Amino acid sequence: MARTSDTADYMVTQCQACGMLNVIPREYPDGRVCADCSGGPLMPMGYAILQERPTNRITVQVDVERDQLDRLIEDVAAVNDTVDGIIQKIGKIKEG
Repeated sequence: MARTSDTADYMVTQCQACGMLNVIPREYPDGRVCADCSGGPLMPMGYAILQERPTNRITVQVDVERDQLDRLIEDVAAVNDTVDGIIQKIGKIKEG
């Protein structure tokens, strides 16, 4: 599939001293040495896109004022009582 734009932010280079591949930021290729042997030179091989690891976990922090939480708990309890009353009325209607 042909690319319509160049999205590669990294360059793949190979160390001529040890053969190790190095991935470096594309905009700063000059003056780099091999991360493995600290030698070089690094010869460009092509461009690369760095893929991130998928996220396994998301942490969400919620700050709630205590009075808001108490009010919400009371509202949920009131709804629960109302639903219980409706269920009892429906049961009585079914009985007869």
